[in-house]
Amino acid sequence: MPLGGTAFKRFAIDAADKVDHHDIARLRGTLFRDLDRRSIALGDVIQRLVDLGADALLLEAEDDLGGTWYHNRYPGCRFDSESYTYGYSFSKELLEEWHWTERFSPQPENLRYLNFVAEKFDLRRHMRFESRVDAMTWDEASRTWRLDLEGGDAYTARFVITLSLIHI
Repeated sequence: MPLGGTAFKRFAIDAADKVDHHDIARLRGTLFRDLDRRSIALGDVIQRLVDLGADALLLEAEDDLGGTWYHNRYPGCRFDSESYTYGYSFSKELLEEWHWTERFSPQPENLRYLNFVAEKFDLRRHMRFESRVDAMTWDEASRTWRLDLEGGDAYTARFVITLSLIHI
C-alpha cells in the first residue's frame, strides 16, 4: 500500500445470544477512544470480543497485520509517544513478558510486538488477510449482515464494525 492509502478493516461478529448490542456499543466506544489517541489496538479488540464469547473475525485488506507499522519502514520511523503507552492492557501476563528496548520504540520493534501478541493469544485464527469487501448487505428477515468479498467468499454476521484507517 502506498503511503497515504486507506486500509479498511471490518470486524464480522456472529455471537448468537452471547453478545448483545450493548456489548458492541461499549466496544465501539473503546475503538473510537483509541482512534482519538492515534492508535487502535486491533488485537485488543479481537481479544475483548473473544472474551465476551463472540465469534470474531477481522477482515484485513492487506497481506499481514501491523497497519502503519507494517507499511511505514522509512529511516527513523518510531513511536511518537513513550513505548509503554502503546502496549495492550488486556493481559497482565503480556505486560510482564514484553519489555520495550527504547523509550520511543522504532518500527521494527513495534511490528515484532504486534506479531508477538498475535502469536501469544492465537489471534491470527480470527484474521483473514487479503480480504477486500466488495459489498455489505443488510438482511432484515434474518437481521444479519452479508459481507461479499473479492474472489467470491462471503460471511454473515449479526454485527459488523467497520474501520477506515489512513496510513501516513
